[in-house]
This record gives sequence, C-alpha cells and structure tokens, in this order.
Amino acid sequence: MYCKCFFAALWEVLDRKDISQKGDIEAKVSLYPIYLPAMGYLVESSEGYLQSCVARFLQARRHSQGVAELSYAMLQYSRVFVAGGGRRLTWSAHRKVIAICWKMAMVHIINNVQAVSLLLAFSVTGLAVLQWLWSGGYAELWSG
Repeated sequence: MYCKCFFAALWEVLDRKDISQKGDIEAKVSLYPIYLPAMGYLVESSEGYLQSCVARFLQARRHSQGVAELSYAMLQYSRVFVAGGGRRLTWSAHRKVIAICWKMAMVHIINNVQAVSLLLAFSVTGLAVLQWLWSGGYAELWSG
C-alpha cells in the first residue's frame, strides 16, 4: 500500500505541473511506525494442529505475494520517468524509489535464493561426505 501512495503522490505532483514547467518533483509521503505490543503473532486455529499448519501456510503465501509490489514499483517508476518526470524528480525521490525496490528485492528474492542455495550446498556436501564415509575414506584417514 505504501508503494501505491508513494507513486500516487508523484503522479499528483506531475499532473499539476505542466511538462514544460520547471520545478522539482518530490513525493510528500511520509511513513511513521506505530509501535504496538505483539502478544501472539503466529496464526493459530482452534481446530487443531493440522489446521494451524494450513493457516500458517496460507499466511506465508499471502506474504510471499508481496513480490508483485516490486514489479509495480518498477513499472510506476518507468512510467513516471517516461511521462516527463524523470529528469525533474529530485535525487531524493530517485533514492527513495531505488530504496523501495532494493528492500523488496532483498526481502522477497535475495533472501529466498540464498536460503535455497545454502540448503542445496549443504545437501550436496552432506551426500559427498556420506559417500566418502561409505567408501572407506574414514578408515584410510585413521590408518595412517
């Protein structure tokens, strides 16, 4: 939702100013945290363990669909850029858009790729160690 508000503010400023008119375009959207106590943050079902697992899976799937926000941010940034606001955007606005895209890429793509690659590397290494043990490598190491 923050992305939609951020780019809507950019479009509003861009629509108010004529393309030939000089002036910097800056988004006026600010984000302030609201600190609330977190008592229980896991999804649970009163219908048992299996239903709790299903509910947690559904919540994780909803969270993973946030990767669509990355493509939305990149699409809106390119549209603002092409519409004549690219050179009129302030450096701060460019930095904010890049920061939004970087954070979403980090949360939704880079972390998941790293986790999968680590699991794959440990699996391949573990299989190689087991193969070495079964082929008698352990005995050769200790026999001298």
